[in-house]
Amino acid sequence: MSRAVWVSVAATLIATGLVSAIGYVVVGPKAAGLCLAVGVLIAIILGLIPRKKVIPPSLPPTNNSVTLTASPNINNSSALTVNIGDLERKPQQPQAPEPQVQKDETPSIASLKPKEVLLHESTRGVWHEASTELARARKAVVVPFKNMPKPPGEHTPRASSVTASLVFRNIDGSDELHINHGVWLGHYEYLATLNSGETEHLLVALKDTPFVTFENPNAYNPFARRFRSGMVIHHPQMIAVYTEGTVEIVLVDGRNVTLFNGAFDYKLSTEEMVLTPKKPTKGKIHFVPDTYNFGWAGSSGRTDLRAGGLFTYDGVGTLIVTSAFLKGTTLNSNMMAQILTGDGRGPVVWVNTLELPSREPVRAVLNLWLTPIKADRGKPLRGQLVLRDNYNQDHEIDAVDWPWIGGQIPKPAGT
Repeated sequence: MSRAVWVSVAATLIATGLVSAIGYVVVGPKAAGLCLAVGVLIAIILGLIPRKKVIPPSLPPTNNSVTLTASPNINNSSALTVNIGDLERKPQQPQAPEPQVQKDETPSIASLKPKEVLLHESTRGVWHEASTELARARKAVVVPFKNMPKPPGEHTPRASSVTASLVFRNIDGSDELHINHGVWLGHYEYLATLNSGETEHLLVALKDTPFVTFENPNAYNPFARRFRSGMVIHHPQMIAVYTEGTVEIVLVDGRNVTLFNGAFDYKLSTEEMVLTPKKPTKGKIHFVPDTYNFGWAGSSGRTDLRAGGLFTYDGVGTLIVTSAFLKGTTLNSNMMAQILTGDGRGPVVWVNTLELPSREPVRAVLNLWLTPIKADRGKPLRGQLVLRDNYNQDHEIDAVDWPWIGGQIPKPAGT
């Protein structure tokens, strides 16, 4: 019998034994006592047997338990699993995408053409370019440095807290002078910050008797503070330099990352102050052709060359390519280069110069119009590509076979 039937029997027996009138009349006193005892016994037995949970057939069984399983392998990213029953689950809310980490967070700092300027020193010890009282201005030579912006759509890191150290060497290299912190024009402190596309000017030498450079002792600008009581102004210290030799300039940011390292030849006289970049040691350019942007075509005595692929510069600093040609030919117009961003899937940027940072592959396409024709139409062209940098140095790439791609390569609009 079911539990419900036994509960009904026990209740009936207990009631029969308790209700004395019915017990005596119906079953007699002994039987009434027996009914009461049996009913109580059945009730006790039913209380010891656990009840089964009755689940309505219309509702599915639910799992409200929480299960924790741990893997002994702590390197497994799924070592800890939590399973929560369906009734405990909540609909997942859309989460904001995690910010992408920039692959390259080192700014590209380039030196521009050095120039001779007229300067004034303020009462606070800050040197700045003169715009008035030019007769009282001091002649000096400075080097502009620019934070080169990335192509459109790409992030350009900020160059923060940049310091400049200088090493002057005399003409025969037998002696040298070290400056730990140079002077930035317009800054009291020896730190400068360059956002994307911004330029700061470093003071290299000032006309005096004799010619001098500067050591800036100021790590911060007290004039930027709200309270200035007891403030002492420290002017940059003048230090005599050789009239001819080389100067090495190193720029380092607040993370102690080297942003620039270059050398300049200089010559100082009462007539002029000359500072010219020293030609760096030539590195090696590696080129891996792109199947779809690589080949030659042409007619009427002209060779149309399309050099597309990965360019990698194995050298120091950033190589700036201003022109390119096939060895044994002449370039008939300015070099036009296409920078393919986003691993070749991003937007195309047209540029007149190609920048190749050290050991950073750049995907680009060079479109060149050359004379004369160096091979028969319809046949591969065996030739050596030459890249010329901003120091007028030629970098020869290993000779390759340029396949015939037919027709002429159209020039971009506006050229």
